[in-house]
Amino acid sequence: MDFTYDYSKTPQAKYDKTHTTYIGLRIEGHRDADIIAALKGKAEQTEVKRLVRLALNKLNNKYTDAKAEVI
Repeated sequence: MDFTYDYSKTPQAKYDKTHTTYIGLRIEGHRDADIIAALKGKAEQTEVKRLVRLALNKLNNKYTDAKAEVI
């Protein structure tokens, strides 16, 4: 018997195709050693998303503060 597994037909694959977006990130060991060290021992995906959201909130607040000063 030959059992072949086709991931593209699984419920998880269908969910991923509909609800998720893949973003890849390549980090160089010698240039980005500080980033690698900061992520070491943490869930990388979760930490990257947390830091991006933190930066977005900071940018949004800066924009909101600047807009308030103009009024």
